[in-house]
Amino acid sequence: MKNSNSAFEGSGKSVNKSIAVPRTLRLIGLPFFLIGTIFALFGLNMFNTWYKSGSWPKAPARVISAEIETHRGSKGGSTYSLKGSFKYDYAGHSYTGQQFEIEAGSSSAHDEKMAMLDTLQAAMADNKPLEAYVNPEDPSEAYIFRQISMGMVLFVGIGGLFAVVGLFILTGVFSLGDVPSVDEASLKKQPKEPWLADSRWQGFNLQTTHWKKLVSQWGIAIVMAVFISFFIYVMFTDKSAPFFAKAIIGLFALISGGLLVHSVYLTLQYLKFRESSLLLSQMPICGGCEFMAVLAVEERFQIGQEFCFELVCERRLVTGSGKNSHTTTDVLHKSSYKANAGNECFRNHRIYIPLKLQIPEDFMPNTDATANPSITWKLLSSASVPGVDFAAEFSLPVYEVSEPGMVKYRN
Repeated sequence: MKNSNSAFEGSGKSVNKSIAVPRTLRLIGLPFFLIGTIFALFGLNMFNTWYKSGSWPKAPARVISAEIETHRGSKGGSTYSLKGSFKYDYAGHSYTGQQFEIEAGSSSAHDEKMAMLDTLQAAMADNKPLEAYVNPEDPSEAYIFRQISMGMVLFVGIGGLFAVVGLFILTGVFSLGDVPSVDEASLKKQPKEPWLADSRWQGFNLQTTHWKKLVSQWGIAIVMAVFISFFIYVMFTDKSAPFFAKAIIGLFALISGGLLVHSVYLTLQYLKFRESSLLLSQMPICGGCEFMAVLAVEERFQIGQEFCFELVCERRLVTGSGKNSHTTTDVLHKSSYKANAGNECFRNHRIYIPLKLQIPEDFMPNTDATANPSITWKLLSSASVPGVDFAAEFSLPVYEVSEPGMVKYRN
């Protein structure tokens, strides 16, 4: 074990060229992000109107007509909108309003619409005016009901959720599986050696990219926090806000807080351990053989520290399509290993943990990320220490080879 560790200190001869191809599968998140953003901005615009209308002057308004229109969806669901008109005078001119509430469009909140309709019909029956909030910059814009409706909250809430999920996918936090960047030209040139076209395996040294995940995590956490802060402010300034609105905003606030806490944890983990490397003895790794690997990390451990490793093979199967699609992940193989850090492991402010790994003979090799089902092999490493624990994950180049000469070994 000691001799093997020394053999891994060299950089090794690179068997791969630098590859920088976009991860096209992440574009699945683009429609989520765009549609969610449009819905969220539409809802935010209604909240902006609600906020500004608090300082608008009021004018007596007489209801001319009022009714609830029912809109039935293609799948049997129904939504409702409040329709009608009212007249009011402002600054010596007469106007006719067509929208009783700030919320535009329809929503499923039938009871909410019925409560407003009862108020309007009672005013018509008693021939009594109601107060309308009039926009002094554009007097043709006026609303009788200035309140936060369920539709406003859902537009922002659901739209924001879709936008955040889309952003997660685009930035790779939701990786849709372990999606590699593949050099198509190299793959066509050497179709029997697909590992040479994969950007994850640049030679014998596999590197983590924790900083990328950290940047993505902080970006999403900050956007979410700024997004939800506006609604928390609204809840505190409007004491009449309905309970369901407070509950939804509270749920999003908890999610936002969780993201911030997780971001802080990842930051502390990165500052403590930085990036890690896995040094392989060969490229690629073949089934039925034992191979050597060395985990190289920052020297943040004591002599005798125990490291835990898990060699995992996963199969992802996608069934159905569109909204009916379903992804199943099965673990085809899992084996555990443990190693302790001895005196010989500490060198040059880093610690090198050697271990022997065994790929079963009846293994299934890695597949292309677009394959269905897809197969991936990975090595999970961890260590429990005071404060923030160590954790790192590496994708492994496990493949079948048609000729023994295709396997390259570290010099």
